[in-house]
Amino acid sequence: MPTPRNDRSPARARRGEHPAAAAAAHLERSTEWAGVRTGDTVEVEGVRPRSATWTFLAHVTNVRTGEEWVEVVGGRAGGRAVRSFRPEHVFAPSTGAPRRAPRLPLSEAPRLPLSEAPRLPLSEAPRLGRRRVPTRPYTATVPGEVPLVRQARDGPVVTLTLDSPSNRNALSRRLLAELASGLRDAQADPDVRVVVLSGTGAAFCSGMDLRERLHAPPGGPTTTLADVLSSIVAMPQPVVVRVNGHVRAGGMGLVCAGDLAVAARDATFGFSEVRVGVAPAVIAVPALRRMGRRAFDRYALTGDVFDAAEAAAAGVLTAAVDDAEALDTWVEEVVGSLLRSAPTALTATKSLAELLARPWSEALDAAAGLSETLFGADAAAEGMSAFLERRPPSWVVEWPPRRRV
Repeated sequence: MPTPRNDRSPARARRGEHPAAAAAAHLERSTEWAGVRTGDTVEVEGVRPRSATWTFLAHVTNVRTGEEWVEVVGGRAGGRAVRSFRPEHVFAPSTGAPRRAPRLPLSEAPRLPLSEAPRLPLSEAPRLGRRRVPTRPYTATVPGEVPLVRQARDGPVVTLTLDSPSNRNALSRRLLAELASGLRDAQADPDVRVVVLSGTGAAFCSGMDLRERLHAPPGGPTTTLADVLSSIVAMPQPVVVRVNGHVRAGGMGLVCAGDLAVAARDATFGFSEVRVGVAPAVIAVPALRRMGRRAFDRYALTGDVFDAAEAAAAGVLTAAVDDAEALDTWVEEVVGSLLRSAPTALTATKSLAELLARPWSEALDAAAGLSETLFGADAAAEGMSAFLERRPPSWVVEWPPRRRV
């Protein structure tokens, strides 16, 4: 008798496997499976009493682990219990047999003489202890005609949204290329004053696309994560990262590369690379510029997940807010403040962090030269005149803009 998949056990809940705790993006549900549709009657092998009737609901696949099960409803007469079984135990009555092949008794199994047994070359023999590469990829395929990064323009503000929720906004080659393109367009437009980076779905970014890592397409990548991180840091405009959900691995690099970052308190973070046998090498470059060494070692070496409050304390985030509504309010207020500042002053202020790498006297000389240049520029003349005349400077933009009714 098959053992039903106990999704509601406390142990599964503690391990994060309870359906209510699992990210919706991990599950693919299909109303058709092996010639059966939702509402069709099916039989479950080994379930008693035999008079029990079951109705097919859905075939469910966890795209993260490759686990599959079939959801059915029914049981005894009048029963409406929903249960989950492995696919090999469920079959349509018309087929007359379960989905899995019947087992042949050992006494009736054909015996092959040892001399006729096929010999496997040593080079092709499996190695004990070696991890088997799964045949089912971690991420889901995204149609090529669907953009993975959406661009939206609202006056002087450009929002770039990672829009690949089916694989938790994983950093595939195409997503990286589209994100780099959006950043280049914003950087080249003199009317763009602020760039907001966000995502859709339950996750902001799950890191590199493991499907491409396991089954690499032909040709080398044209745009790398390092390219995108460098583009974000080199943007003359401030980059505000609106963290809409969970962040892992390479996504941590995007958050740390931004100038300002905010997340709701239910978002979680993690340097998960060590859990899959690699190191957070590329993302360490922006991360170590935001985090203290102790905090980075704590989370990067262990791979432990931490919450938004801990991320803010570690320097990953500028702020952690209560919920999605507070998230939007925070971004709106910060964008409004940035649009009250002179664009040239913001660009110069972003460059000040580079002084940390210089010796003391050299850093002071460079800072004094920059200050003298800025005080002699048109923006400073306009700003000081506006201050003395008690009027807003010419670069101030009202934000959020008033919409016509």
